[in-house]
Amino acid sequence: MILITGIPLLLTFIVPIKGLTLFECPFLTVTGLPCPFCGFTRSFWAISAGDWTFATINSPLSWLLYAVVVILFAWNAGCLLLRNPNTFLLSLTRNQANRAAKVALALILLNWIYRLSFSLT
Repeated sequence: MILITGIPLLLTFIVPIKGLTLFECPFLTVTGLPCPFCGFTRSFWAISAGDWTFATINSPLSWLLYAVVVILFAWNAGCLLLRNPNTFLLSLTRNQANRAAKVALALILLNWIYRLSFSLT
């Protein structure tokens, strides 16, 4: 888990945003509309580069995603340093996981509506 969260954080400081060679979104190509996840990569990089205005305008939800990645990285790094492997994973009940999934989907939908309403691609 530490690699899953650490690599994106590290890459944002090593690879400049102009150096990203991303493929065009298939959803955008087919429909002409951005997908619900369009803009997250650029905003994630912008947060790391200190361009907070762009990140906020481009995808407000990216701030929450960035914070979650940083917290998970710090949590897992602490567990690794303290040699406590039992706390690497967060245990949720089925009801808690269902509620968390519904909240995540609602946030992604709201972010997508925001991007569509301002014609952000």
